[in-house]
Amino acid sequence: MDQQKDDSIKVHILMQLSEQYFSIGEEAKTTLFIEDAIGLSENLYNEKFAAEIKVEAAGLYAKMGNSQKAIKELDKLLIYHKTENDSENLAQTHSYIAAIYDLQGNHALALENYYTALEISEKLIDKKNTARNSGNIGNIYLYQKKYSDATKFFFKSLSLSKKIEFLEGMANCYNNLGVVHYYQENMDSAMFYFFQSEILKTNLNDSVGLSSLYNNLGEIYFLKDNYDKAMKYQEKAKAIQYSVNDKKGLVYSYINIGAIYEKKGLYNDAIDAHLQAISIAKSLQANWLIMEAYYFIHSDYKGKGDFSKALHYFSKYHHLRDSLKTNEDTDKIAQLYLKYDSGKKDVQIQELEQQNQEQQERAERKTIIQLLFVILTVFLLLIIILMIRHIKLKKRNNFLLQNMLNQKEVLLKEVHHRVKNNFQLISSLLNLQAGSIKDSNIQTALYQNKNRIDSMALVHKSLYENNDLVNIDVHKYVLHLVNNVKSSFNPENKEINVTIEIEKILLESKQATPLGLIINELVTNAYKYAFVNQKSGELKISIVYCDENHYSLSVKDNGSGFPKGFSVQNSNTLGIELVHLLSEQIGGKLELASENGAIIKIIFPRN
Repeated sequence: MDQQKDDSIKVHILMQLSEQYFSIGEEAKTTLFIEDAIGLSENLYNEKFAAEIKVEAAGLYAKMGNSQKAIKELDKLLIYHKTENDSENLAQTHSYIAAIYDLQGNHALALENYYTALEISEKLIDKKNTARNSGNIGNIYLYQKKYSDATKFFFKSLSLSKKIEFLEGMANCYNNLGVVHYYQENMDSAMFYFFQSEILKTNLNDSVGLSSLYNNLGEIYFLKDNYDKAMKYQEKAKAIQYSVNDKKGLVYSYINIGAIYEKKGLYNDAIDAHLQAISIAKSLQANWLIMEAYYFIHSDYKGKGDFSKALHYFSKYHHLRDSLKTNEDTDKIAQLYLKYDSGKKDVQIQELEQQNQEQQERAERKTIIQLLFVILTVFLLLIIILMIRHIKLKKRNNFLLQNMLNQKEVLLKEVHHRVKNNFQLISSLLNLQAGSIKDSNIQTALYQNKNRIDSMALVHKSLYENNDLVNIDVHKYVLHLVNNVKSSFNPENKEINVTIEIEKILLESKQATPLGLIINELVTNAYKYAFVNQKSGELKISIVYCDENHYSLSVKDNGSGFPKGFSVQNSNTLGIELVHLLSEQIGGKLELASENGAIIKIIFPRN
């Protein structure tokens, strides 16, 4: 460095030295070289270069946990970018400041800066940074447990990210939506979004993002009491975080690892993990994370029976929580949202005023056009004569086309009618044969096949009887199906209460037919096996919107549940194998579970 004549090269070398000292934990020397670099850059009278160095310096200060110095340098950048009218970098600087306040747990100031960054990005029509800032705002509302507001901003970010194929933004949104569903205890939906995020983050080689995702997956398995799998994901996350020096991520990992040890009764290990989390969080000045770690370590000491230390950490938790002024932040956050919403309305008012001005200009142009219209009238009369002849010819062609369409519609109804009659014939034959056979197993099998035929026949019956020759009303269809099964298999002396919960859904016959067969199999199995040792039972069938692109079919009973170790892969029953094959046919994902009975869920795509 001493041999360099160009001071700008010296500045870069000083910053490289500071980064190297940071990587080995020498924070005092890191700070020394950062300050030398900033001082030298400011003496070069190149404000743009000095601004670039301040960005790097603020990033290193933030990683060290020196929030005060990071914000000090970023505040200088705000002044510079405002002077230069550099809106793009101004928005980016507000985002950096917001991230630091977020880490400190000062959500009001974090939101204020994120909203400012969002408004600038929207004015610049910068879709990528609009998506990023929308996602960051959603995260703040997520911490505040305002799940509706959080979801609104996550979907806004996801929509923009999809439009511009911003894969990083899509991956983060899927992860964040998974967290929302996790907090609302919708574990299946949470897992769906997490695995969507994992695919994208793996393709992007996003190590930090993957570590965060593994933390989330570990928490889900923790709630499912699968502590070994939970620990496996937390250790995977921790390994990545150490490799990239992600201190914030390490705090989450140690908090979660400590919680697993506590559940296992290993209180000393839990305390060690949570002390490690507190130490790292303090180095980052991450007050929100410190508060969470205090709460967990108080629980560790409580489980261990050391109530004195439990009370000590519980007091620290309460003191820090009060110092963050959560209630005051909530009021300010609400005001920020209203301010942002009001700002959007002001923009709409300006657009309306501009539209009025444009209408006045159009009125002036209209006067000129009317003069031209008089000149063109004679020419248009000639064109009208030609058009009348063309319209007459077109009407004749339309009449012929309508006749052809009517003929095809009659033929289509005739086809449906004949198919329906053939289904009825097969069903009647199976019914007659079942009645003439004494072997109960064969008889049951014939009735099952009869119901399968009936479920397909219902599709054609619905098409034939309705004006719509393509779509099936799912609610009416399922109601018929369940009544058919009930009349064939309802056990004697047993009260089976069937609940059907189906939203207003129309399906094409190519989806309705396999779906009907699936429901027929699942309801038949429930009637035959679920309530063997019970005098009464509950059976619930639901088909609802899972998200904007998927439906969710669920059949749940309160019977004996699946045998231990039962799965689709080791099933040797025709019914489950048929359900599995039909699920794949409609592009669905089959899930089996036992929870106060059997639960079968299939998530399949919309048409």
